[in-house]
Amino acid sequence: MDDGVFIGVFLALFFGGLGVAYGGYSLNNDHPLMALLSYVLGGALVAASVVLAFLRIDRSTRQKRPASAQGAIAQTLELSLQGTRLDPRVPDSDPKIVYKAKVIATFFNRGDQSIHFLAPSWISNPGDVGIQSPFAYRYRLDIKGHQEEFEDVHIEPQGKFSIWVGLDKSVPHEELEKRRGRNQLGTLHLPVRVGNQEAALEYRL
Repeated sequence: MDDGVFIGVFLALFFGGLGVAYGGYSLNNDHPLMALLSYVLGGALVAASVVLAFLRIDRSTRQKRPASAQGAIAQTLELSLQGTRLDPRVPDSDPKIVYKAKVIATFFNRGDQSIHFLAPSWISNPGDVGIQSPFAYRYRLDIKGHQEEFEDVHIEPQGKFSIWVGLDKSVPHEELEKRRGRNQLGTLHLPVRVGNQEAALEYRL
């Protein structure tokens, strides 16, 4: 749950509780109409906070699932998208780093199958953000406290990894952040191999 939603739920619960408490106070002091109105308002605020929390949790759960799963084996995989972020923008004046705008997605293998991740691709629908050409990516693994990068990775059950993709550097960092928050950057296409079967998973980032 993000900070804005948490604050909204907290305030609704707080004022809802005050409404219910004031309703009890009014009833004890022979003000039945005021008590009724306080109970109704307090109950409505508490109910609204509960509904808001469940809607947010449901939305977060749905966002973790792949937008598309291609291949029979793909339906049995339990790969969760844990989150995305943008690397700090690298100025064009820095020649050491070629890909200036990177989006990083972190995944967790919740299932009981080992998954081999092959070279991905990036799908840009109309209105999405393109890539910096030529297309570049790397899988990242935390090995003994250090981030190491690979072109393909083998992830065991309960394993975690990240992947970065080089986006179009002409799009301002602030605009990329807005689009990232709305899952409007593009679609990450992840080809995978499980045993001798191949499949693909797609996630909106």
